[in-house]
Amino acid sequence: MAKRLTLYLYCSGGDKKGFSLLEVLIALAIFAISAFGIYGLLNECIYAQNFAQRRLELVLASTNLIFPAINNLPEPTDGWVYLEDNPDIEAQRISKESTGMYGIIKTEWDFKKGKITIGYTFYEK
Repeated sequence: MAKRLTLYLYCSGGDKKGFSLLEVLIALAIFAISAFGIYGLLNECIYAQNFAQRRLELVLASTNLIFPAINNLPEPTDGWVYLEDNPDIEAQRISKESTGMYGIIKTEWDFKKGKITIGYTFYEK
């Protein structure tokens, strides 16, 4: 003779199962706030990575101009000189001044592309 198993579920006032609407809304609000925070952080990381990559590209392009001229630095320029023949560098600026010590001359060579500017400083006698 087979026995029959019967399962009874009762939902009375003190035995509620599930979540109330208020609990679900609070959980969704916490999730939304954390999602917006993570999105902002991710957005800043992507911007910083792009900025660093553009700056590195400018550094690499500027070394192609600096290394051939390292022993014979060019003459100073009047402000920014725009380079049409070089697609990797928008402009360059060269300034020279005396340091007042033992005839040492300070040469600053700056490069610009868009909003990014990098500079190199050389001292020569």
